[in-house]
Amino acid sequence: MPADLEEAARVDGAGRVRTLVQIVLPLMGAPLATLSVLTFLNVWNDFLWPLIAIQTPSHMTLQLGLASLQGSHFTRWPVLMASALMSQAPVLLAFLFAQRFFVRSIATSGIK
Repeated sequence: MPADLEEAARVDGAGRVRTLVQIVLPLMGAPLATLSVLTFLNVWNDFLWPLIAIQTPSHMTLQLGLASLQGSHFTRWPVLMASALMSQAPVLLAFLFAQRFFVRSIATSGIK
């Protein structure tokens, strides 16, 4: 973000909070939305930390539940694949919701 915009706001008499609310945050909407969706995807698909931290089966995350469907000698593949497909529905919805923010973020960044 160009520093000239903040400087122009200061010249016009805007304080730091007003500059943040009226100039910086509207321009940073698309990058912040992109960051929030990517953070959600990272947390949603996290496997190692819940595997270490969770002790009881009733608190297991969805990814740990999918891993528990695999047996040591037998795996019910239809159930496992259907569960994996269902677990990706929130991720797909988050991406479809935020796709316009991704495009806007790339378009305003100057990368061609």
